Amino acid sequence: MASPGSGMGQMAYRADPAQSGPGHYHALTAVHRQPRPNVKPNSASLTILMIVTLAVTATAYRVSTAPERIRQRQDSAKATCLSAGGEWVKVGRDEICRLPTEQKKN
Repeated sequence: MASPGSGMGQMAYRADPAQSGPGHYHALTAVHRQPRPNVKPNSASLTILMIVTLAVTATAYRVSTAPERIRQRQDSAKATCLSAGGEWVKVGRDEICRLPTEQKKN
């Protein structure tokens, strides 16, 4: 059984008139409260919920499309390197552009 102030919400206690002094409660004097009506969330809560939802959705999109963006960036760098007369080589795990060195005049 819920005690006064426990936050259970369904039972309200009325002071027992047989007890002297304020603040004495008895289980037999408990009366049931009406259930709370459905409370509509306020606009601030809805705004925060929409912002959080948008942020999570945007993050999921960025993570899911990351490999494609990385591939496009590498293809662009490779095309720029080759058009500048360099060669695209793999060194370790990385791919780099090796530009021809200027030949020194003797």
